[in-house]
Amino acid sequence: MITQREYNMNKREYLQKASEYFKVLCRVKPNRWTGSKGNRDATDFFYKTIKPWKYKIDTTSFTFLDFERGRVSLAGNSNSFNIHISPYSLGCDVIAELVTISTIEEL
Repeated sequence: MITQREYNMNKREYLQKASEYFKVLCRVKPNRWTGSKGNRDATDFFYKTIKPWKYKIDTTSFTFLDFERGRVSLAGNSNSFNIHISPYSLGCDVIAELVTISTIEEL
């Protein structure tokens, strides 16, 4: 732990270091969505940066879906519809009746 006096003496150095860390985390490609390669890279960077300072670090692994945007389409009765998928939506190939709904309960 550093004292207030030490911090004040080294403030410029600390701000520069924080700026460098921030830039590294902002450059993670292609993104830092949970479970993505970018998220794992950012987590690894943080772990390696913090570890020498003797902080207690808990890394909990979990099962995740890594998102890859694919082509999406919805068509019916010679009509096509603009649709947007949520990240991590599971893919499907479905043929079904298109029905109109007007309430959450009908959904």
